[in-house]
Amino acid sequence: MTDKIKTGNKGEELAAKHLVSRGYEIVARNYRYKHAEIDLIVKKENLLVFVEVKTRRQNSFGTPESFVSAKKAAKVMEGAEHYIF
Repeated sequence: MTDKIKTGNKGEELAAKHLVSRGYEIVARNYRYKHAEIDLIVKKENLLVFVEVKTRRQNSFGTPESFVSAKKAAKVMEGAEHYIF
């Protein structure tokens, strides 16, 4: 397992723990549909949330949210729509 994969897995685990501590329930991890992957699907009451986790060791190359392209966001939406319907 590469350092990049280890860092990503650690970030997903930290995100999951954070969301659970805020009252969310983990519904699915690494949900896949065609070429789409959703890192976490969580719910709280009547709210269903699709989470893309970006983990960086430092922000010298930009913040994690700046690495979610329009194409990646569209893939998450495609996966979310498939999950719901």
